[in-house]
Amino acid sequence: DVNNYICFGNGAKCSETDDYMYRIIGITEDGEIKVIKNISIKEGTVKDFVWHSYDDYGVCYNGSCNWPNSLLFKRLNGIQVSSGTPSTGRGGSSSIFVGSSAYSYMATTSDWYKKISDHSWWYGDIGYGSVGTTSEWAADQVYLMETGAKAVSPGYDPTYYPATQPAAVWSSTQKVNAKVGLPYIHDMFYSYSLSYASNTYRNCWNSSTSCKDSWMSGDSSISNNVYWLITRGGLNQNHDYLGFYSTSGTISQYSIADSTYIGVRPVFYLSSSVKLKGTGTLSDPFIVQA
Repeated sequence: DVNNYICFGNGAKCSETDDYMYRIIGITEDGEIKVIKNISIKEGTVKDFVWHSYDDYGVCYNGSCNWPNSLLFKRLNGIQVSSGTPSTGRGGSSSIFVGSSAYSYMATTSDWYKKISDHSWWYGDIGYGSVGTTSEWAADQVYLMETGAKAVSPGYDPTYYPATQPAAVWSSTQKVNAKVGLPYIHDMFYSYSLSYASNTYRNCWNSSTSCKDSWMSGDSSISNNVYWLITRGGLNQNHDYLGFYSTSGTISQYSIADSTYIGVRPVFYLSSSVKLKGTGTLSDPFIVQA
């Protein structure tokens, strides 16, 4: 197991299933610490949520159903939305993370909330449908696609970037500034066993079983088997599907209709000024000091 456990929100030691337990994805060049919640967030007994609700918050299509327009983005970031109850539940109009009663440490007036940096989040599409279900991708390649650097196609060798210009597929090209986001696909790729180089090609799509060695896959005994990602995937910009990652180690697509609800593991960046103690193990996690 990777020693990247970190407790945030209580100033004390926490356990694997606590709502205060997170895991470190990485550290930016500016010293910010990127973390992901260890288990899916909960609202009462509910622990899976819709991406968007067609019935009460407007149909989104033709590329308009992106991350900052989604109900989930607003609920995670404490943005007021119109009242209403999605027809199939688990949507809701209230906050489910920032400002929610279940996560008091995420109140906007909280000193804990102030330790989270505002950050730019890339969003858009990658060519899941264009790729098909048998193509292999590399972490560096997916990173370029998800951060707007270049639209690339299967077989692209990052060693030659930017000398070559392969045939393009859809790439994330837009950004929104916010406190809270979701995991990227490249976060997953970089989290695989350290025995794999970052430019190792792997097939992690749909029913593939070659990507089970990621610490981000989670434990189905304590949390949801699947959870939302920030990047969409499809044949073109008219789709309404979003990729998700499961404990089986695969990335697939799911409809963004309000009848689709899966887990949510928020991601955010802690300020470079935060102070940590601990070793990062499950029994001795890093603790963000108050």
